[in-house]
Amino acid sequence: MHNILIAGCGRLGLRYLEGIIKIQQPLNIHIYDISENAIFRAKKFISTNKNLLHKFYYHDKTIDQNIDFTLIIVSSTADTRKKILYYLNQKVTYKYCILEKVLSQSVENSIDLTFLNDKDNVWVNTPRRTMPLYKRIKSLIDLGPIEMTVIGHKWGICCNGCHYIDLITWLTNETILKVNKIELNNKYVWYETKRPNFYDIIGNVNLEFSSGSKLSLVSDLSYSKKHTVQINTKTNIIDIDELSGKVMYNKNYKFTDKILLQSLMSTELVKDIINYGKCNLTLLSEHLVSHNIFIDFLIDKYNKDHNTKNIFIPIT
Repeated sequence: MHNILIAGCGRLGLRYLEGIIKIQQPLNIHIYDISENAIFRAKKFISTNKNLLHKFYYHDKTIDQNIDFTLIIVSSTADTRKKILYYLNQKVTYKYCILEKVLSQSVENSIDLTFLNDKDNVWVNTPRRTMPLYKRIKSLIDLGPIEMTVIGHKWGICCNGCHYIDLITWLTNETILKVNKIELNNKYVWYETKRPNFYDIIGNVNLEFSSGSKLSLVSDLSYSKKHTVQINTKTNIIDIDELSGKVMYNKNYKFTDKILLQSLMSTELVKDIINYGKCNLTLLSEHLVSHNIFIDFLIDKYNKDHNTKNIFIPIT
């Protein structure tokens, strides 16, 4: 049977687990977390699901035995992701790897490709490029640069902006050039997120890409009931309400196709990887280009607003 490891079984790790247990083939599912509470929650979740085909193994603090994994999923917080991946490289072997975003809190602490056995089998989970909704959107986009604007209420630009950076690079086949500017009302719009000691921003972030496309990320407290994406091409305007999945094309209804939850995506995602070695997520080597540029700019802005000289930013 395939061995699968979920390293970091907090809220997101549980969503992976929820999808993986639906796979209709026997698996050895390993759960690793240094938090006893996380292990307890995973056990409790599994106990509520009956007639499962899988075997489950729990590792707190350490993984003692040398296990050969088909797939490892590193779904910890950003501040520990690199440390956990390096630890796993020393303790186990694996064929494929999925890394959660945000990849790291600094460029200096970013994941080094040189220590990976096969960098073409390591992906980062920015999945909008794999979703039916955005595959349909891509077919509507003309050649040439586009302008994309993402607007929502306190949606976590620092944490979730990478989803839309990845999306626009996929839609346009461009690469990120630079972050032009971040517009905040004042330094106090840095707020503590639901996870203690992690922060994000209210404001606008504007980015530029290699063939002229532009991306604006907007977190607006007055924008409370929607999370929207607008794409302007040379000839058309596409409006996407991500909460409902409703798509308007030049102000006329086009179709509805909802954003998929991680628990729904994980089933087919993991099946395709373990059985066929197939995955349409972004390769780590590609993701690192945009990650490093974006994180470096955020660190500079954070330091200026807080009069610090940190080499990292406390986001996850």
